[in-house]
Amino acid sequence: MKILLLYANSKSIQNNAIQWAPPYGLTCIASVLRREGHEVRLFDPSFCKSIASRVWHYVTDYQPDVIGVSIRNINSDSYPFQSFFGQIMDIIGSIKKAGRGLIVLGGAAFTLYPESLLKAAGVKYGIVGEGEKTFRDFAAHIARGEAPPENMPGLAISQDGGVRVNPPEVLAALEDFPAPAFDLIDYKRYMKKNCGASVQTKRGCAYECAYCDYPTFEGRRYRLIPAGEVVERMARMSAAGINRFFFVDSVFSFPPEHALAVCNEIVRRGLKIAWSAYANPRGASRELAEAMKRSGCARLDVTIDTASEKMLVNLRKGFTVAEIQAFDEIARAAALPAFYEVQLGGPGEDAKTLAETFKVLDSLRAWTGYIGAGFRVSPGTSLERKARDEGMKIEHDPRNPPTYFSKTLPEDFDGRVMEFCAEHPRWRSYLDDKSPVLKAIDFAVEKLGGDPFDYFWIYGRYRRFKHRLFGR
Repeated sequence: MKILLLYANSKSIQNNAIQWAPPYGLTCIASVLRREGHEVRLFDPSFCKSIASRVWHYVTDYQPDVIGVSIRNINSDSYPFQSFFGQIMDIIGSIKKAGRGLIVLGGAAFTLYPESLLKAAGVKYGIVGEGEKTFRDFAAHIARGEAPPENMPGLAISQDGGVRVNPPEVLAALEDFPAPAFDLIDYKRYMKKNCGASVQTKRGCAYECAYCDYPTFEGRRYRLIPAGEVVERMARMSAAGINRFFFVDSVFSFPPEHALAVCNEIVRRGLKIAWSAYANPRGASRELAEAMKRSGCARLDVTIDTASEKMLVNLRKGFTVAEIQAFDEIARAAALPAFYEVQLGGPGEDAKTLAETFKVLDSLRAWTGYIGAGFRVSPGTSLERKARDEGMKIEHDPRNPPTYFSKTLPEDFDGRVMEFCAEHPRWRSYLDDKSPVLKAIDFAVEKLGGDPFDYFWIYGRYRRFKHRLFGR
């Protein structure tokens, strides 16, 4: 059977994320479908112009029997949040106009909003959660000319004017599934966007951050892929000329013993690569930091969100200010570039907690950092419960997801963020995102093959000069 896996993404959607993201999940599904004997293609329109037209032509030319559409992002990463709903519906509309192939929706955003997206798209089937097993079984039924069972785990189905969503099955042994089909993605093109090839060492996240929807996709129990298998996959890609990687784990550095095993295996295999990953201050050690450096770590994205003890508790981050400071010292000693991500405005945020955070941030020797504002309220999170308790009306509409801001934020909140960033050239914020000067610098650096994060200080110094000359 001919199966097309289509990434519902575009250049404008990718540009509104902190960093570009390849369709890793589709490569996992593709390898499973290939093993079952299906003919599989993957179409990623992220680099295309006139996306609706390209999608229509691709579907018309290929004539697939089944089309799996992955919806990863429904809105932007930073405030003010921008909706991509219309663009995604246009992509699905182009598929339907081609008039060929049974459409099944999936992906992270679909898992959050299956009912709304199935209804809006006018599509019968979708898959929530991890898709490898469910899509495999779904495709097997379609190939035999059968409708999939209504009780299939992870299946969402439009019926009787509503949508039935079956709880997904959590895959127990990830190593039982074949390695992702990396050959279906033009990773070298992504590398020009300073984005590494996707690699995963585990699924699941044991942390309980108040706003995070990761457990909705992967659960809370860690399921580890053996370090040898992880690095073998990297070695195959390296042999194909791919030498830059991004670990897509929710937190690569935890549990630390597994991260250490992966780093040591990279060194043992002699891979000459660069990689980046999400990290957490908890469990940091000099041994792990030094192993990261030896194995090619080029950047750690550290989502601390705040540096106020009160706010760390309110956001249920699972670590303390002391652990943030200890991590910073360890990272600095090992010459690991740390990119700190901060998100202000959570429950209980006020003038005092802002001052506490800025004081600690001032002491960190960050490579660079980003300050965001506000929190999207995702279904099933403790932040959703907190918002409802505070009287906030929550409607989970993918067109306009609810945003939470503390009611006790000072009136000059934006000004305080601007003041801090103006005196710290290596920090940027949501207030900088639309700056034409920053966009021009980023464009120039990218064209020259550099990483915009490496050169943010240029804009930072311009911003500081402008601030000192003209004020806010």
